Amino acid sequence: MPLSNEYCRERRNIAKQVNSASPMSVPRFVGRRDSTYKLVAFTDSSKLIYGATVYIMNEHNEVNFLLSKNRMIGKNLDGKSIPQLEL
Repeated sequence: MPLSNEYCRERRNIAKQVNSASPMSVPRFVGRRDSTYKLVAFTDSSKLIYGATVYIMNEHNEVNFLLSKNRMIGKNLDGKSIPQLEL
């Protein structure tokens, strides 16, 4: 079934807006070797997908993004509970 002209125009408009947006940067400063840091991690899960994000915090409580990851739940994890998946 072909897409409607209105839907195609809407998609082209969205693509133009995304392509004309200013570049986004995410600082990934890891820090100095002589400082003290804490890793702060957040996880979330459902029965279909799980993910985690890790930040690094220095002694002055400045927080920087370190990494983020997500995965689809495969057959090997299918029987796990949501709290088990979040661990």
